[in-house]
Amino acid sequence: MPVPAFVAALVASVIVVLAGALVIGLVALFAPELLKRVDPQAPVAVVVALALVVAVAMALELTGLA
Repeated sequence: MPVPAFVAALVASVIVVLAGALVIGLVALFAPELLKRVDPQAPVAVVVALALVVAVAMALELTGLA
C-alpha cells in the first residue's frame, strides 16, 4: 500500500527532530561544559533524561514496535 507524500514527509520530519534532540542530549551527557557554554541555566540532567526518552522512542519507532 503506497504511503501518501504528506505522511512520508511528516514521519521524516519527526525522525529528524528526534535525531536532533538525541544529539543535543548526547552532548549534554558527554560534554556538559559545551551545553553550559551555550546556555548557563540549562539543566543538564533534564536534557540527558529527555535524550534517553527520545532514544527509546526512536528505537521503538525504527523497530516497528511503536
